[in-house]
Amino acid sequence: MKNRKPPAPKNSRYAAVTRRTMLKRSVGTGLFLSLPGLACSASNDAEVFAGDSAASVPSTSTATPSEASVVSEAPEPTQPVATEPEPLSSAGGFSAGDEMVVNFTYTQGAGGKSLNPYIAVWIEDTDGQLVRTIELWFEQSQKGPRWLPDLRRWYSIDQSRIGAGGIDQTDLISGATRLPGAYSLVWDGLDDQGTFVGDRDLVLCIESHRERGPYSLICEPLSVSGDSLTQSLADDGELSSASLELRA
Repeated sequence: MKNRKPPAPKNSRYAAVTRRTMLKRSVGTGLFLSLPGLACSASNDAEVFAGDSAASVPSTSTATPSEASVVSEAPEPTQPVATEPEPLSSAGGFSAGDEMVVNFTYTQGAGGKSLNPYIAVWIEDTDGQLVRTIELWFEQSQKGPRWLPDLRRWYSIDQSRIGAGGIDQTDLISGATRLPGAYSLVWDGLDDQGTFVGDRDLVLCIESHRERGPYSLICEPLSVSGDSLTQSLADDGELSSASLELRA
């Protein structure tokens, strides 16, 4: 039969050490074991808690953020300063995209042959030099041009232009005669060289003549200043209701 080790006495040093060890473990885990035989006296177990009385307690202090971690507030947006709009340019004359509409009415009166009239509409400068022929209507036949001198003013300044070295543009700019009625013609503000006339002083002329019939002429200076112009022209003979409008 094997020899059994006798149990340790209740008050032996081993039992005390064991009990204290368990007490330490229960304190470390936050549990206090209230079990028989584990209660300790103040005289024997005071040293058990001597080393644990300064056990660390979780800190509840709040760390102050460093200067680098502080987010600066965004600056308030700068409001735009209201400024007065610049005045629009009021320079007169033609520019790219402008056009002038010329309106007139031809009414056949008494006398002469009942034929469609010869009509010329053109722009000249204040020196009487031809700037641009807008329309020229005459009979498109071999005998037709012989009556062109009856358009006295236009024919005179056109011949002066040709005599100064210009080319004869009659075939390029002319068209057939028209019946009596109201007409609207458009001028793009270009002279014979394809240059914008700008703010030059100009004169608008409308001339008509019927074979062996009345002769009519309207010539009035253009007052082109600003972005638009509407101007009525005086009647003369068989030409009436003449007006012009500058469209910018």
